[in-house]
Amino acid sequence: SGKVLFFTEEGERFNDLEITRQSTPCEIVWHPYLSVVFVCWEDGAISHWSENSTSAKEEKSIHGCKIRGITISPDGTRMVTGDDHGVVGVWSISRGLNPICQFQKEGAITNLAFCALANEHGEVPSFDQMNQYFFFAGSSGSVYLADDMKRCSEMCKVGGKVRSLLYYREENSVVIITSSLLLVQFRVSPNEKLTPTRKVKMTIAGNPDQLYSIWGGPGLLVTVSGENMIRLWNLEQDKNYFLTLADADTTGKLLGDKVNCIAYHEKKRILAGGTEEGRVVMWKSKYLLTGEAPSSSEGWEPQLPITLSSSKISQISWASGESILSAASHNSLSILTEAMLKKRIKDNSVVLQVSNNTVEVRRLNKLDSPMQVHTGIRIKGLDVTSSHLVVWSGKRVECHSLPDSGSGESTGSFEKQSFMIAAHRESVIVGSETGVEVCNHKGVVKQTLSISESEGEITGIDVFGDNMVVTTESSIRLYDLSRREYKLKGMPRKFEDKQGQALGIIRGGCINSEGTKVALLVDQAPKPSLVFPDTFMYVYDTEIDNFLSYDFGPTQIPIDASWDLEDPRLLVVETEGLSIGEEDENPEEQFKEAVCMFVTSEYGMLKQDNKRLEDSNVGVIGVSVPYLFFVGREVGKDNLSGIGKVVKTSLRDFTGLEDCDESTKKAILNFSFHLTNGNMDEAYKSVKVIQSLRVWENMCHMSVKTKRMDVAEVCLGNMRFARGAKAVREAKSEKELDSQLAMVAIQLNMLNEAKDLYAESERPDLLNKMLQASGQWEEAVQVSETQDRISLKSTYYNLARHYESVKDFSNAIENYELAGAHQEEVPRMLHANNKLTDLERYISNKKDPLLYKWWAQYMESKGDFTNATKFYELAEDFGSCVRVHIAQGNFQGAAAICQEKSTKLGCLRLAKYLEEQGEVRDAIQLYTRAETYHHAVRLAKEHKLDADLMSLALRSTNTKLMLQTALYFENKHLLDRAVVLYHKGKNVKKAMDLCFQSNNYDYLRSLVDDLGEEEDPDTLLRAAEYFLNQNMYEKAVSLLVSAKQYSRALELSLSYNVKVDDNLVEKMIPQSSDPQSKELLRRICKLCKRQGSFQLACKLYTKLGEKLKGFKCLLRLGDVERIKQFANTAKNSQIYVLAANFMQNSDWHNNPELMKTIIFFYTKAKAWESLATFFDTCASLEIDEYRDYEKAVYAEKEALKYQAKSTSPNRDQNFQSLQRKLELMELFVSARKMATSDPQEMQRICMQLLETRDSETAIRIGDLYALLVEFYYSYQDLKSALHYVNAMKQRRIYLNAYLDMEMVKNIHRGMGVQFEQDDEDDLE
Repeated sequence: SGKVLFFTEEGERFNDLEITRQSTPCEIVWHPYLSVVFVCWEDGAISHWSENSTSAKEEKSIHGCKIRGITISPDGTRMVTGDDHGVVGVWSISRGLNPICQFQKEGAITNLAFCALANEHGEVPSFDQMNQYFFFAGSSGSVYLADDMKRCSEMCKVGGKVRSLLYYREENSVVIITSSLLLVQFRVSPNEKLTPTRKVKMTIAGNPDQLYSIWGGPGLLVTVSGENMIRLWNLEQDKNYFLTLADADTTGKLLGDKVNCIAYHEKKRILAGGTEEGRVVMWKSKYLLTGEAPSSSEGWEPQLPITLSSSKISQISWASGESILSAASHNSLSILTEAMLKKRIKDNSVVLQVSNNTVEVRRLNKLDSPMQVHTGIRIKGLDVTSSHLVVWSGKRVECHSLPDSGSGESTGSFEKQSFMIAAHRESVIVGSETGVEVCNHKGVVKQTLSISESEGEITGIDVFGDNMVVTTESSIRLYDLSRREYKLKGMPRKFEDKQGQALGIIRGGCINSEGTKVALLVDQAPKPSLVFPDTFMYVYDTEIDNFLSYDFGPTQIPIDASWDLEDPRLLVVETEGLSIGEEDENPEEQFKEAVCMFVTSEYGMLKQDNKRLEDSNVGVIGVSVPYLFFVGREVGKDNLSGIGKVVKTSLRDFTGLEDCDESTKKAILNFSFHLTNGNMDEAYKSVKVIQSLRVWENMCHMSVKTKRMDVAEVCLGNMRFARGAKAVREAKSEKELDSQLAMVAIQLNMLNEAKDLYAESERPDLLNKMLQASGQWEEAVQVSETQDRISLKSTYYNLARHYESVKDFSNAIENYELAGAHQEEVPRMLHANNKLTDLERYISNKKDPLLYKWWAQYMESKGDFTNATKFYELAEDFGSCVRVHIAQGNFQGAAAICQEKSTKLGCLRLAKYLEEQGEVRDAIQLYTRAETYHHAVRLAKEHKLDADLMSLALRSTNTKLMLQTALYFENKHLLDRAVVLYHKGKNVKKAMDLCFQSNNYDYLRSLVDDLGEEEDPDTLLRAAEYFLNQNMYEKAVSLLVSAKQYSRALELSLSYNVKVDDNLVEKMIPQSSDPQSKELLRRICKLCKRQGSFQLACKLYTKLGEKLKGFKCLLRLGDVERIKQFANTAKNSQIYVLAANFMQNSDWHNNPELMKTIIFFYTKAKAWESLATFFDTCASLEIDEYRDYEKAVYAEKEALKYQAKSTSPNRDQNFQSLQRKLELMELFVSARKMATSDPQEMQRICMQLLETRDSETAIRIGDLYALLVEFYYSYQDLKSALHYVNAMKQRRIYLNAYLDMEMVKNIHRGMGVQFEQDDEDDLE
């Protein structure tokens, strides 16, 4: 026999409720939204039970064997089952369990899925549309589509068994996975057809027989097969990835474990898996707001694994509504519920729930000595007073004493159905449906505080000292608890603004130590079905009877809040991050924060600091100055969450001052408050009374760590540290705050902090300087090499100077070389330290020309000319060699070096020596070799060597020298030479003047090529007149244009037909728009047309506004694309017509785009007559070229349509002509169609057309005869066929244009008529 037992979420069994039968249950499924369960048995029976019935009912009308598959439609109206014998049952479950129809197929039916047919617009079907059609498949490999109307059809057949069958609603398709690991996706069409869209061979390392697949979000397929990972396929983005057990546990305990089963919670976006070793592992999606399916493992956040038993977990499932997870093994069933472990800081105690039924209590002054309290309930909430702990489960309340030492004892317990409970002294305050009850520890009600139903349900009760706040969904109530009878303070305050607009739904609140402010956590509900947490934090201020608010931004929501135990202004808020969506495949990092705020009536809510919760901290407990308290994970803690310790962290402004006295603590807190609201005067007054230099120094250290530059300046002043204050003032010129703070850190000898600050500010240059100044040379070099390359050489140089100062010359030389300064610094260093032997050895080894030169100069200074000459030669400083030889009187040696080495400096020095000796020609030659032409020219002038002077001046590239030499020749009346040098020296005007003066017209012709617009106009005109007289019109026109004599240049060009290039034309185009300029522009256009520069002419006509003339020039150019572009831009009717007319001359019938353009231009111009003619031409072309009378008829109809729109005088006549042609064409087309259906009518029409006089205007007569010949030939009436062939010959119609030659020969042969040569000529 088999049993089905029922349990509560607490794991308590319903003793009076079970389903028992003489069979084994094989499938159990709950209704999607009703408390109805369906149980399938191995004998084919189905039991169903609802909470309103006393016993289960059975249905056995369809199945007679083990049921293998069951599914319910999303709207909960239909259910489908399949069994081992291939029977599929369709049930109505709206009221009970009623069979609708059934199907019988081959093989076991193991997979079923409801679906919807695609609509016309391709929209995603809604869930209420997915209740009629469904897929089913199983061991046979056939996939069927059926409905509840007894219709069923096989859609496809796959190889092997069907392991998984899932409906992909977003793409309206079905996904199938076979036993051979083939994944196939089909799209469902409106006509009940499947279209394949994907076919992929899956790769897994597990057991294919254990393959199990589910949806893990929209389009995200999740599979397990007994591996140590879960595989995911994002079908929408066509990406696959996996989640490994190692991600969920970094200790390595799960490396050998394997995942057997999986389940996905759609609302919570949590993927859970059961493992071989009895664990439950979970991953939470980071896209809670959008619900997007993660495309990589980065989109999932692993949760801590939970160990349930040592047995294999075989099945795991989520409850449909609540966050309840069940995990079943062969010998046990575990129920897991999601619960936030409770925490509280109050009355000098920190309370932390560490397991389902255990709480740890710590006194603030004894945090390392926790007191464990074990309860007899599953804790859903807790509160604490100075002497008692109160815990509750929602059904029961327990009270425990908290002695100063030892373990606490139970002081009472009682039954209460409530989750809203608080503790005050010896009382327990319990929220109920009608109000608030004040009970003692035994549950006896001492007082009842009524609350109106209109205020909504109670959402929170919080007690602080003798003040209490009770929040409902829409109101706030404050109570005074200082007396025996609790008393309401004022009237209930509705949660709305001054205008009466509701601000949201209150989900909880907490009150401060003075009872003047209440922090509120709020939800927003745009509509009843959509409730989400608000990103705003609200505080009700009783002093101003209004609500303050603070927005944490779009991706952070407040989840908890707590006031400081003493200061009524200080509030800490715990926020949680939410991802808005996936961007560039990199999900936004989510994190929790502890945000410290000051809340006052005057300044509102001010953010003072925020601390990001690291992985080791999972939540905020509260704040008690000078500490923040966090819930910390304890590695290796043997409980479900890993939570087991309280972590305290100093508040930002109390770092290093945790042990200060109460007055200092208060002063620092006020200082922090005034700094937060920007009131520096009050901030300074707050700490003015502090006299201890140690406190100021600690505050200064704290200001560096908390990055408060303003605080640091105040502290440095009070420390009386003048040098440090000066350095900080100078550092404020830096833009980055971290750079400024780094200087403060340096003054405080906080070098490590300074390094970190410079690194964070991305200022490696300043970091490098600091490291050098502090003697950390190795690290300084490393920073320079990796981050501050621009300072690398200077760092090496400074390091070399450091080594030099400590007499470490070898390291100094190495770093001077790395700095690139060894050529100057190494000789200086070794010489200064009298290391001449080492220096000579170094120079000889390095073989550096500059070092050789340094040593040569040193030898020369010592009078050792032999060695000096040797090292000058090694340094290839031959100029210095020549100088030494000359100084020694060795003229031959100096000359030999100049001859062999071609040293310019040596030649110059030797030339000067020879000039002094009176050897003029040798000196000029050496000056020339040294390329010091000014010396050579000077010497030639002085000694009147005019023959050499001209060549020397021309060889020089110095224009000034050329002009000086030209003036010299001009003064000596050697004008030919002067002209050349003036020309080369770029004084063209002077050269031209001398040409005219000396009648040197031959050189003038070559000279004018270098004339430009910058030349004197008179000079240009003078040259133009000369060339005009010489009939050299092209040069004259060019010069006139340069002289800006455009009219005359044009007149000359037109008169003598001078070809003017486009560059000259561009220069002549006037920039103004006066009448004279326009007339000049027209003459330029005329010139361009005459010269064939049609594109330029078009451009100029367009500039004049005469687009039509410009377009006509463009037509002569013949560029179709430019014509089309111009016409589209001009938007002129005449231009449209001209463009279309031109395009008709091109190959438009083989270019559809061109044909469309012609039609478009005629249409834009409303040239209906032309358009009609064009379509008539199209019709004729279709007949002549392709014998396509159907297309011709269409074209002729278009011609007739546009002819009707024409306004020309011949419209009616042309219309009638086109209409007659259309009638004849249609008549012939109908005759061709009747060749098989009505031959007699076809013959009659053809004879009628042959007898019609004007038929040739629309139809080729040859086509009529060909139709008759082909018709009679097909019916083997060769006599009639021959008759019409002869008729074609008589009318001199070329047969080969209309008839097949073989057919004609066969006709003659069949009639016994000789096919004569003349006939063959006709066919050719």
